[in-house]
Amino acid sequence: MTDVLNGAFETIGFDALDGRRLMLRRLQPRSGVNELGPVLMIAGTSVRAGIFSPPLPRTLPRMLSDEGYDVWL
Repeated sequence: MTDVLNGAFETIGFDALDGRRLMLRRLQPRSGVNELGPVLMIAGTSVRAGIFSPPLPRTLPRMLSDEGYDVWL
């Protein structure tokens, strides 16, 4: 998954206990800022994580990353 204007998310796949394949997407804190810890953003029912990264100049995940948060979708 790519943040359209600001770079790529890291995708981490894993198998749940029921055998279903799940994916988490991570946007690490911007380098050079004080790290403030993780933030988990959860999309609603029938919505993909891409809802948080529309093709806009500034997105919520990018803003959090720029401030030093480790963003997980």
